[in-house]
Amino acid sequence: MELRVVESETTFEYFQATRRCLERRGKPVAFYSDKHSVFRVHQSGATGGTRAASPSSVGR
Repeated sequence: MELRVVESETTFEYFQATRRCLERRGKPVAFYSDKHSVFRVHQSGATGGTRAASPSSVGR
């Protein structure tokens, strides 16, 4: 529930937006994110192993 226009999508900017949202509305029941690469590492071996992503509810 936060919109910010920034030069690039970074973890720091997400933290800033999250903090502002928490300060305004309080702690949420849950956090949901989309499947864009901002939240996932797509390089082979970057996380020490490979793990298949769980299918979405639509995929199931």
